[in-house]
Amino acid sequence: MSEAINQKNQRATRPDKAIFKAMISAFFIFFSLPAFYWAYYNYGEYQRTTAFVQNLRESSEQFLTPNEREERKNRIAINSSRADRFNLEMILSGAGGLVLFGISLLLFRGAFKARKNKQSPQFEPIDWRAIPLPTERVEVRQKRFYHVLFAFLIIFFGGLTLLNFTQTMLSKFSTTSDIIIKGVLFNGFCLLIIFVISILMICAKRKSVRLFDASGITRGDGRHFPWSEFQGVITQIDVNQRTRNRYVWRIELACADGEAAWIIPNRVKNIGDVMNFINSLPGTRLEIRA
Repeated sequence: MSEAINQKNQRATRPDKAIFKAMISAFFIFFSLPAFYWAYYNYGEYQRTTAFVQNLRESSEQFLTPNEREERKNRIAINSSRADRFNLEMILSGAGGLVLFGISLLLFRGAFKARKNKQSPQFEPIDWRAIPLPTERVEVRQKRFYHVLFAFLIIFFGGLTLLNFTQTMLSKFSTTSDIIIKGVLFNGFCLLIIFVISILMICAKRKSVRLFDASGITRGDGRHFPWSEFQGVITQIDVNQRTRNRYVWRIELACADGEAAWIIPNRVKNIGDVMNFINSLPGTRLEIRA
């Protein structure tokens, strides 16, 4: 099995999908919002502190005692320092927000171009008649753990969002900052997590292989690909950042018109039986054009 994986790992991988870039871009946009808000907040504090310092400087010292004059001098120095800090934080957070927003625009542009110029990858042809067709159905049984975990995450983040939104909006003590930070940004982040998790789970479920039989491959969304459209196996390898060990995180069975059916080993209950069949299938290469 390891030799088969190593061999298929040398095959070219499929191009990135536009939806992935769009989702990453959405993350960058969301994280730019706190930076812009912090820049706006510091701008307001800078304006108020600068006005306060200006009033202190313009006020008369005629009736002040020496101690009061010294105290006034210290207050001017302290608040001038605070105004400089607010100004610096405003500039840095605003610049950070612009950088994040600029990155998101570049990713959105890349996603749009990838979507607009989307072309199905062309693979080197294989003789599908040489494929060892299964003599009996090979069902891919998914573990229930991930479905339970998905339901828990949706309930947890959904409940947290609803509770926080209700408390923030109905509280008599909520300030404008509380509404922006807790009611909008925090809840928006929770909803973004729910959206991303839902998209990933639905996509994985729809594209995962449900069944192999003599006629072809059936996916979770009900689509069936006959063996005559099968174009080979692509093994996606990743590296564990802690142990630095390589592992298979997804196996793609490439089909005609850029379609693919997935096997995600960690989610398959009968992975041994499934891999015994997949290892008998040929790998694939992206076709090299002049």
